[in-house]
Amino acid sequence: MKKYFYPGAVLILFSVICWTLPFYFKSSETIQKLTFNTRDLFFKIRHLSSAEPEILKEIVFVSIDDESCQKLNARWPWSRRTFAVMIDELTKRGAKLIGLNIFFGGLEDGNNESSQILAEAIKRHGNVVVGATFDEANHLVKPSPLITQAAAS
Repeated sequence: MKKYFYPGAVLILFSVICWTLPFYFKSSETIQKLTFNTRDLFFKIRHLSSAEPEILKEIVFVSIDDESCQKLNARWPWSRRTFAVMIDELTKRGAKLIGLNIFFGGLEDGNNESSQILAEAIKRHGNVVVGATFDEANHLVKPSPLITQAAAS
């Protein structure tokens, strides 16, 4: 019996450590920060080691945040008509692709008029990507069918 006690105890101890370490690393805020900082450092070093592709000079990101809304005296949420005007303006300026990371679900003001205007602007441009979201049960929730069909066309 004594012959198997030491190897058995070592096996049990080793197993407990091997099973608990991954859970500790997943839940440890310090380890997660260290992991993210290591990834950031990797991408910074990688960025320094190679030149940026020329195509990046042609890409423009437009971000609308709370500070921008304050400067413009604009309140969120914006009307779908505003987004339609924005798509038309970007089209005039030669935008080849427009991505809207905004979810356009349901109706606005109880009717489909603003959704129809937005859908027409999306169709006129022809290359607009519209955001979707997930509900509490992790099911994909698409924008209103009118906007989804316009973006798909």
